[in-house]
Order: sequence, then C-alpha cells, then structure tokens
Amino acid sequence: IFFNIVCIPSLFAESINVNQSKVRISVRPGDSASGAIDVENSSATDILVRAYLEDWQYSKAGDGTKDFYPAGTMPHSASSWIRFVPSEFLVPAHSRQQVNYTVKVPADAQGTAFAVLFFESTMGRQAAQETVGMNVVLRVGSLFYVDCLGSAERKAEINGFSLSSPGQGQPAQLSLNLKNTGSSDITTDAQFHIMDDTGMVFDRGQFDPSYTMPGDAARLRAESKQRLKPGAYTMVITVDLGKAQKDLGLDAGPVIVKETLVSVSADGTIVAQGELQ
Repeated sequence: IFFNIVCIPSLFAESINVNQSKVRISVRPGDSASGAIDVENSSATDILVRAYLEDWQYSKAGDGTKDFYPAGTMPHSASSWIRFVPSEFLVPAHSRQQVNYTVKVPADAQGTAFAVLFFESTMGRQAAQETVGMNVVLRVGSLFYVDCLGSAERKAEINGFSLSSPGQGQPAQLSLNLKNTGSSDITTDAQFHIMDDTGMVFDRGQFDPSYTMPGDAARLRAESKQRLKPGAYTMVITVDLGKAQKDLGLDAGPVIVKETLVSVSADGTIVAQGELQ
C-alpha cells in the first residue's frame, strides 16, 4: 500500500514532451530537408532519453489510431531516409534538448512515406526493481509525413451512400464509403447538407473524420439533427481530403462534392434513395 501511495506517483511525476508531434515536409526526390525537435523535461528530475525510429500506419479502424512496426518493414516507410543526432542524451530537470534531423529522399521515391521518431525513457528504474521488479517506460513520438514533390497525390472514391432512420421520431443515420486511391495519407473533413424541394437547407451536419493510408478504405458516419419530414430532398455531401494539411496551416484539398435524391413517405420511411452523382 505504501508503495502504491508514495512510489508510483513519484515515477509519473517524471515526464517528457516534444514540441512537434507531427512533422510534415515536402521534398523533391533526390533532395534533402533538415529540422529540429525539442525534447522537454518538465519534471524536477534529470531524465536519460533514448531516440529511435519505427514505422507507423493508421489502423484499419480508420479512426486515427495508429499501429507501430519495426523500422523499414512497412511498404511506405521513410525510416531509412532519416538521420538524427543525438540518439541518447540526458535532459536536465526543467530543461530541454534539441534533436536535429535530416531527411534524404531517394531519387526514385514517390508518394508519401511515413516514420516515427520515438523518445523513450525508463523512469524510476532502481526503486521499481528493488520493490516489485517493474520498470515504467515513458515514450513520446514525432510522426513524420514525407511528401515527395510532384507525386504525393490525394485522391479518393466516394460511394456506398446509405441513409436510414432507426425509428419513429429518430434522426436519420448517414454513412458512405471512402477508398483512398491516391499515393498519400488522407484525413477527411466531410459535411452534408439536406435541401428541401424549395432549395432551402433543411438540415446540415458533419461526418466523423476518417484517416487512411494509400489503398485503405473507411466508412464515414453522421447523424442528422432534424427528423426528415415527408417529401423530396437533395442530399449534398462535401468531402475535403486535405484536413491534415489544413490543420498544419498548409493548403487543403482536393474537395469532392457528391449529391443524390431522397424521398420520405408520410410515415417517415425512406422510400427512395439514389446513387451518389
């Protein structure tokens, strides 16, 4: 009990952070780009940090969670392109250490490649081993997205639209399929507008974002705010494929716009739904 109350909180008082959780750079094949990441120790204890590279990709869930793999094992790996110094260093209490990196892109590279530079420290090693034989490993990372200029293309196919209402008086459920057919990662910013037969906006909303690598597929979902009344509607869907770039202050897009017709019966049942055009 004493260990749980006193020792474990003291271990987690040690912490490291990075000033860049994402590094997105555009480099012409055959050229290189350099930069730096600050590793900060916000605790009152000196921390020994080890830096190393791994591969990563978005999980098949498409919700932004990530899977990590040994460096150089994934099809779109940038791990072998990255060099950094130092690889092991002591960060004094309430201080920071700069880690310099260089990305050298091969002359025949295409699309976007990915890697993660992890910074890892084993906290409270001595006390933990003497008490229960346990180490607490702290790890933070900077994700690398390396766009090869001229070939990093964001394209997608949008289809499989579905609109359904689960019950009387319930909002409509919207979903559609997205297939990443380009050569780069895609984070979506998708919206819908429901227009009535007079051309006025009856309802609008946001789809959950999706996160895909080249070749991946995802299902985008949303919910209407208003219950659809009997009548005819035009559903307009706008999908921005460049949310990740927009979040970093870069140029967004491209944008895909699709629409379809929907008919609702007197009892609120969706009786007709066209294909996305």
